[in-house]
Amino acid sequence: MNSDLSAPAALAETLLREWEARTRPAPTPAYQAARPLMLAQLADLCQLLLQPADINVTADDVREVLLRATTIGLGTTVAHGSGRAARVAAGVTAAIQTQQLGPAPTGNPVSSLLSISSSPDCELEMDELTQITETVQTTFAQDMEMVFGHDISPDLTDSELRVWLLVGYAAAEETAATASSITLSN
Repeated sequence: MNSDLSAPAALAETLLREWEARTRPAPTPAYQAARPLMLAQLADLCQLLLQPADINVTADDVREVLLRATTIGLGTTVAHGSGRAARVAAGVTAAIQTQQLGPAPTGNPVSSLLSISSSPDCELEMDELTQITETVQTTFAQDMEMVFGHDISPDLTDSELRVWLLVGYAAAEETAATASSITLSN
């Protein structure tokens, strides 16, 4: 595990600045107020990115989601016990809908990153994975591209399950263009 606490913050700042350089969001008061909150959450996600894991997500996966995004949403939720998958899925999708950065989305989400960590004592089960991914896709978009990673985290105890979700929304024009290009290629 990386003990330098500045590394996740630096990576988060780099990722956010790269996205801002490409999208050039208007520096409205709402944006200025939301940016530090998004940066703090992104730094928490980057802490996960910097930990070695057998199957997980990387900074390049985050960049891939941000590449086409004009607006981003980021959320995390932890639950444990019976029904934990339903609770984390509901919690993280609700968080995304309230924690966004950029203009109000005018198009559908086009990409997402889903990272699930489970405790060594109670690993993620296949039916839980299915429930989480189906809830995310039903809430946002069935055809949304999803990057997925899972790891076993010794930091989680008992039956804890932690889910991170990063969603990238595209402008309405790009969503329509993507849909028509997908239709044409079939």
